[in-house]
Amino acid sequence: MLREPVDPVQCKREWVRAVAEANALFNRLPPEEVGCLYLKASNQAVTPDPTLPEFSQLRRHYGSVRGAWLAITENLSFLNGLERGCGLGRKVLYLKCRFK
Repeated sequence: MLREPVDPVQCKREWVRAVAEANALFNRLPPEEVGCLYLKASNQAVTPDPTLPEFSQLRRHYGSVRGAWLAITENLSFLNGLERGCGLGRKVLYLKCRFK
């Protein structure tokens, strides 16, 4: 049961905005790094900004077979404010990688 009604028009607006933001970010990132996850020294995932000096200090984690252990979690603290919720009142489960 949802706490509030779902507005499909608003959801579509949010989706289109998120896709536009993602495309803009992808166009600014180095093409040879497509598909990598950017991490701080503490292994915390971040949204990279290639215009900042710290960008070169971020660790790149490329996906690999048997390279990460996935866990389903409801604890969203690992997102560190990078995720914006849709406000639909539903519980969302995220996949979290534990790096070896």
